[in-house]
Amino acid sequence: MADRVVDIAQLVNAQILASYWENINRYQDNPNLGASLFPARRSNNTDLQMIKGTKGLPVVLQPSEFDTKAPLRDKMGITSLQYGMPFFREASQIGEKERQELFKLMNSGEEFVKRFLPMIYDQLTPLIEGAEARMEQMRMSVLSTGAIRVKASAETGRDVQYDLNFDQDGEWAASNQFELTGTDTWTEANAGTNDPIADLLEIKDQILDETGHVPTRVLLNSTTLRNMLKSESLKKGMNPLYFESLRFSRSELQSYVQQETGLEFIVYDKMFVNDDKETVKYYPDNQITLLPSGAIGSSVYGVTPEELDLLGASGHAANTSIVNPGIAVTTYREPHPVNIATIVSMVGAPSFDRMEEVFIVKVA
Repeated sequence: MADRVVDIAQLVNAQILASYWENINRYQDNPNLGASLFPARRSNNTDLQMIKGTKGLPVVLQPSEFDTKAPLRDKMGITSLQYGMPFFREASQIGEKERQELFKLMNSGEEFVKRFLPMIYDQLTPLIEGAEARMEQMRMSVLSTGAIRVKASAETGRDVQYDLNFDQDGEWAASNQFELTGTDTWTEANAGTNDPIADLLEIKDQILDETGHVPTRVLLNSTTLRNMLKSESLKKGMNPLYFESLRFSRSELQSYVQQETGLEFIVYDKMFVNDDKETVKYYPDNQITLLPSGAIGSSVYGVTPEELDLLGASGHAANTSIVNPGIAVTTYREPHPVNIATIVSMVGAPSFDRMEEVFIVKVA
């Protein structure tokens, strides 16, 4: 009997859970948008280091005389920023009753074990999924607000809060955030007066004048897109004579806007459960974010205490594995009451390296 109890513990360990997650990972077929905009990067510490540059306009090289020392150019406003990355950790466990059920099933044949084990694993892997969701929530917070704020749920009884403000002097918000007002807002009530194409072209021109960059993409969700496409100005632009009698499909209207503005639309509607246990969208309604081509920053993963002290270490009752690429999965046995505990931890945050090229517009 003792051998079988050991076998149960061996069936639920960090390496097996990590492997199970990699095999069933739902993000393989439907990846989070932020994973491509903020590619993963490992860091050997718990600090997020970021270089904040200038607006990106080239400055001409100064003329000089022969046989003279070259004048030093200043750093053009380039600054190095450092923030402490948030630390996240939760645990789950297989209690004594579940262990007894698994023990009985092991005596019922291999097929029963194969059917029951995935049910056990599926109770534990949501912790890994929660770490993925947390990183995505922070990435979309950066793109929709320019900052990160996370706070522990009240039910945990812990007063833990992290605030990362990438715009400490307010200069970025003053130059990179816009708001439509009055009859210009993208609402159904203003469908007869607003002009989304004119708004986007005007903002693009302002961005070009101020930064020398031209945004290529617009991030928004389907609610905002739907309200935008109700604008009568779009239908008039597509067919000035018969727009009132013709019906245009959503895809036709969206293609028209993209063609007229030269912007690719990224419609993102994935949802998650936030700290207040509310089901919400990663990217909020009634605003858009204009983005340049390529990556915006990095998803930086630091070293968790479990990875630092337990990964590959001998003489410990716990074992640890790393997934995706900086989420630590740790399992260990507790003697009283007897259970197998699983801990998932992450130190991480997105960097906002190209923040000067990102522009947020509140459209309603």
